[in-house]
Amino acid sequence: MPYNKAKAEKKWKNWKQREEDILRKLGVEEETIMLLHEFDWNQFKEDRRFNERQWTYEESYFVKTSESNDKLSCIKLDQLLNSIENVNLFKCVASTDSITKSIIVLKVNDFTIKDISIILHISPNVIYKRIYRLRKKYKKMAKK
Repeated sequence: MPYNKAKAEKKWKNWKQREEDILRKLGVEEETIMLLHEFDWNQFKEDRRFNERQWTYEESYFVKTSESNDKLSCIKLDQLLNSIENVNLFKCVASTDSITKSIIVLKVNDFTIKDISIILHISPNVIYKRIYRLRKKYKKMAKK
C-alpha cells in the first residue's frame, strides 16, 4: 500500500497531543514541551521523506513481469540488432551506450517506462531523455 502522508501526519499529531497533555500534567515547562515538539516534528518529516521514496510493490507487478519474462517471444539485444534493416537505424542503435540499449530492448518487449525504471534503477525522466536523444541522433543520421 502506498504511503499516505495525510494519514501519517494525523496519526502523529494525535500521538503528540496526548504526549504533550501528559507532560503538562506532570508539570514540565512549556518551553521544554515546544522544544520536544519541534524536535519530534523534524524527525517525523525525515521519516516521511524516507517513506515517500520507498518503492511499494504490489502483487500485480510481480505477476505482470513474471508473465512477460516467461514469453517465448522475448527479444534479446542481438536479435533486435539483427532484425533492423535500416542501416542508419542500425548504426544509431549499435553506437549507443549499454543503458540506452537495455531501455530499447525492454521497451520492445512491452515493458512500461515505470517497469523499466524499476528494473534499471533509474528515474522515468532519465529514460524519456535517453529515448529523446536517441531519436534526435537517428534523425540527424537520417538527414545525411
